[in-house]
Amino acid sequence: MEGKQTTNIEVKKKNRNRVFRYICKHGTVSNPDISYDMKMSLPTVTQITKELIEKGFSAAVYTQITDVEEEVNGLVTYDRKVIKVDEPKIKAINQKICNSLNK
Repeated sequence: MEGKQTTNIEVKKKNRNRVFRYICKHGTVSNPDISYDMKMSLPTVTQITKELIEKGFSAAVYTQITDVEEEVNGLVTYDRKVIKVDEPKIKAINQKICNSLNK
């Protein structure tokens, strides 16, 4: 009995989903790190991340999570007593993004 043969398109989709989930899980990572950890070629990973960016996938680094002195644009107050963002909402948005390629 012959098994179903995987097509090139299916392999590419599977690899893209694996890279996407890896980035969601690990946050800021480099293409060489992804390549090494996932045992995929660097050109393959680079192509996948390029395609993800073209599809609108992007990332941001929020370096100032707390208010600082006169600046009040942090996610939490200077004394860290008040969280100024809706944590469940942010988590839900992040989860939606991470699951978007599973469709």
